[in-house]
Amino acid sequence: MNKPFHQLHAKKWLHGRPEEDVYKLLIDTYRLRMEDIYNLEGDVDADSIYSGVSSGIPGFRRFLRLVERRRELLPEWWSPAKSQECVALASGQHNDYNVDHAVEKSDIIQQYGDQMMPMQLRMLGEQIYGTGPGGQPGAAMMQMQMLAEGGGGGLEMLNLDVNQLLRRGR
Repeated sequence: MNKPFHQLHAKKWLHGRPEEDVYKLLIDTYRLRMEDIYNLEGDVDADSIYSGVSSGIPGFRRFLRLVERRRELLPEWWSPAKSQECVALASGQHNDYNVDHAVEKSDIIQQYGDQMMPMQLRMLGEQIYGTGPGGQPGAAMMQMQMLAEGGGGGLEMLNLDVNQLLRRGR
């Protein structure tokens, strides 16, 4: 995606994507948020797998209802039927997007091949929940990332992979 932080800021990050990609991004936003609540706040949602329930689907359904209240975040094609398709993917036992399995930041990076994807998911989560992980606002980081995407006077270095720099120096 071109300028993902600009897209997030404009609340268009999920727009223009294939349906299954939107489902996967919503699932991973939810799973990463549950992980953050557990790790950063030392708390758990009562209906998430971190509380010991046998299925995270009730918590994920609650999450989707929150998303649907922020209609501008969702693509125009979103409907109750699409919500059910998303839940079906989240409950699939043989896929990487099952809400009954925890996810960590490193899993997200590996899955998407993007060091910045956890931050993007967290920023989408902030738009959905109204707060960032641990209650921290992400507005300053959003602005910094948008500057970096737009050639913000040297800030473009924020998005470089250090390994790429080391390989070039050989």
